[in-house]
Amino acid sequence: MPIFSNSRAKAGLVATAALLLGVLTMTAQSYAQSVYACESHSGLLHVVSRNEKCKKGETKFSWSASAMNGAAGKEGAAGKEGAKGNAGAVGPTGPTGPAGSQGQRGESGSSGVAGTTGATGPAGSAGPAGAAGPAGAAGPAGAAGKEGSTGKEGAKGVTGATGATGATGATGATGATGATGATGATGATGATGSLGALETKSTAGSVEAGKTATLTAECPTNTVAVSGGYEAEKKGVVPLRSKHDAANGWEYLVESEETSPITVYAYCAKT
Repeated sequence: MPIFSNSRAKAGLVATAALLLGVLTMTAQSYAQSVYACESHSGLLHVVSRNEKCKKGETKFSWSASAMNGAAGKEGAAGKEGAKGNAGAVGPTGPTGPAGSQGQRGESGSSGVAGTTGATGPAGSAGPAGAAGPAGAAGPAGAAGKEGSTGKEGAKGVTGATGATGATGATGATGATGATGATGATGATGATGSLGALETKSTAGSVEAGKTATLTAECPTNTVAVSGGYEAEKKGVVPLRSKHDAANGWEYLVESEETSPITVYAYCAKT
């Protein structure tokens, strides 16, 4: 069990003990209980269970706390601070006795002289819960204590939600006309326009089963063949070659699995 010399840790112990005593009073347990807590390097405390381990870098310790419910007595006069007494030796833990019946509340005695904090003894076994007593009347508020030293800066809080968008401001005055900029570079040449209306010429023929056939559709004078096409009666006709011929037409070389009529086309543009 560590002996606390850190004033901040003592303050945390007092606050934690006060919270636990309040809980114990509310549950009206009239027997001693062991309280377990973990202390970080910065002096922050948090309560843990008996078998719970502390985080890395924290120190675990325990102490006994007791509370008894009864009616509130009158506030006694504050006594003078007595001399600091020597720490007494820690005695062995005695066996837990049976829970006694709740006695009547006696008058509050005057404050005794505060002795030095003794070493914490081993935790005793928990006794059975006593019957809940009636809530005592609230005593008068005590005098305000001296202001404690400023604690360390707390961790940064979560960023708040974004506020609503503010109203749009008034339109500013029109600025002066700027100087004329330099002439930009010449743009890229545009795509070539369409050829205009095309004239279609065709030639009909046929292809025998398992053989190939070459058919050409010729364009008239003052035109040039720009593309071509074909139309077959049977589905087994397959084009092997399509090209502009040496004259002025469009040539197709086809093959077929069965005999079929076929028509080839030349699309002619004016020159």
